[in-house]
Amino acid sequence: MTQLSPVQQAAFDGLRHALSLNPIALLAGDDGSGKTTILQELQREIGGRLLTLKDLLTAMRSKHPLALEETFEQVVLEAFESDACVLIDDLNVLENVARGCGGAYPRPGWLAAPVSALCRYVEQTGRKLVFGGGAPSAAHNRAFQFWIREFAVPDYEFLIRAYLPAAQADRLKVEKIHRFAPGLSAHQIRNACLWLAADEALDTERFIEYLRSQGMTSNVDLSEVRPVQLHDLQGIDDLITSLETHIVLPLENDELATTYGLKPKRGVLLLGPPGTGKTTIGRALAHRLKSKFFLIDGTFIAGTDQFYWQIRNVFEQARHNAPSIIFIDDCDAIFQSGQELGLYRFLLTMLDGLESESLGRVCVMFTAMNIADLPPALVRSGRIELWLETALPDAVARQTILERHLAGLPADIGDADVAQLVEATDGFTGADLGPVINDGKNLMAYDKAQQRACAAPTEYFLTAVRTIRSNKDRYLQARQEPERCEASVAL
Repeated sequence: MTQLSPVQQAAFDGLRHALSLNPIALLAGDDGSGKTTILQELQREIGGRLLTLKDLLTAMRSKHPLALEETFEQVVLEAFESDACVLIDDLNVLENVARGCGGAYPRPGWLAAPVSALCRYVEQTGRKLVFGGGAPSAAHNRAFQFWIREFAVPDYEFLIRAYLPAAQADRLKVEKIHRFAPGLSAHQIRNACLWLAADEALDTERFIEYLRSQGMTSNVDLSEVRPVQLHDLQGIDDLITSLETHIVLPLENDELATTYGLKPKRGVLLLGPPGTGKTTIGRALAHRLKSKFFLIDGTFIAGTDQFYWQIRNVFEQARHNAPSIIFIDDCDAIFQSGQELGLYRFLLTMLDGLESESLGRVCVMFTAMNIADLPPALVRSGRIELWLETALPDAVARQTILERHLAGLPADIGDADVAQLVEATDGFTGADLGPVINDGKNLMAYDKAQQRACAAPTEYFLTAVRTIRSNKDRYLQARQEPERCEASVAL
């Protein structure tokens, strides 16, 4: 029985055929894709000498530390003395050292010289040379090249059956595992199987839960995110239905997603005034989707050395955990200054890249307060596939929110006239209503601490309403003042 998965077998077959036509071949792939396994299988079939990093490092111990290139060439030539074919594994690791390690190695790039000489040597002598991993351009220009593709469902099936007892493997829905984590390497699948082999009750959900615990995780610490559900939000039923239909369903319901080819919308804009639930929607999605949710917010400090690396890393994690969501909170604040052209272009590239197979199941969701602060090209048709708007809660929604906040409070403060509070809070956001209750409680508690006669509960909450409305007015004036100054300067 073959020792290779279907994708590995395809690369092996291509590599073997290439060597019948050309003396030099190059095999590339991500870490854990099975390069070493393929080279070992090729050696068993055609013979030759397989050089590993251990062989190279052993030779280097007795050589000058600044002579990596000469040592490498000598090891390969000595291998050719006894074998007509030499296979070199993980050359990319040695090449990274020779590139300079941040300037520590004084001859970066010189590995290309012995590689070029070895390529000419095999061409002249009829020998064969195979590189596993990266190689300098001298090898790329002469070699037939093969890339080990990402594993598909048959590869997952093959590897799981190779490392799990048949009874356990038969119970697993491999298509669902692949859909949950399509970017696993052979090492990760092997480790999962070895760890779970002792679990006699192993099923698909337990397998997925293990993957989630071993790095298939979001960049959000859910223990620090206030628990909330989408249906806790009031007055935006249509918006919640759209989220459930176009985002949550393709991510959660594997059976329907597979049957109908469902994918989450690739670009979603969540627009609305402050306090209308945009960030709360993000919290709800984080708890609902767990390892499928990735957040970019104000903790990503624009202009710092790590900023773009952090952004790119989030997209890479989301790709490996696809289908997934990247939630960019308050993106208009990022672009408001007009200085973040680098991020703007990067996001345009990434949004356009969501059409590709590797990013096709990643949804990018933006929240914004002011559409005017967003670059027009970012929100053009095609990049944003779903527009959703949050709005101020109407009277019915405010009543529901207030009743929820009042429920469970002591009778002396919880017995308030909700209808009066609903009328008084016209124009308030959902985020304003919580402080109304909290501030009202504080006011009554202060009177009790001062041993004063307490007013009716509703009066405390109405006092809180007046204070919060005053603060909202001051905030609005503060926002309008810069606009008036800019208009004055323009005139």
